Amino acid sequence: MELVFLPEEEGFEHQLEFDSNIKQPEELLSWDDILVQFGDFLPKFTKAFLSVKRPIEFKPVRIPNPLEPKDLPPNEQVWFRLKGDNHANLNARTKQEILTYISDYNVLNAAFNPNGSKFSFANTQTASLDHSMWFFRDFDFNDWMLFSAESPNAYGARGLAKGNIFTRDGKLIASFAQEGLLRPMKK
Repeated sequence: MELVFLPEEEGFEHQLEFDSNIKQPEELLSWDDILVQFGDFLPKFTKAFLSVKRPIEFKPVRIPNPLEPKDLPPNEQVWFRLKGDNHANLNARTKQEILTYISDYNVLNAAFNPNGSKFSFANTQTASLDHSMWFFRDFDFNDWMLFSAESPNAYGARGLAKGNIFTRDGKLIASFAQEGLLRPMKK
């Protein structure tokens, strides 16, 4: 991965419209909440995934029922923020590196969702094949940000997802694209 940084300049400005009707993080369950509330009922692989301690809190806007898998639209929206409060003095480059890491967490879900009745992490080999990021504005890890992805295509054991990351007040701070391996494992 190569990170290229340019100094901020004045210029033309516009951005994609932010969906202000989306559920706010306070209305949603985090991965930790899901584990606490439903852990005894979750499939073993899902429970193990949610049990991993992470420095990031994720709150998906839509939570598929792992006991009744079904095909869903090719999109994924997740609120996220860093846990703790030790990130106020991060420089722009470090924040962008952390945001790149975070953006890899939920991106391929958009490509999996249309095949949700057949897909699970237990029966599919996955890997990031390539991942690109574009950074537009500075941001603060002290508040929630929205990860919003859509998948235009999955074919031949690969899926493409692209999307945007917004601050809670609707500023577009970054866009991303990722192609990933989505290979069903043979029994």
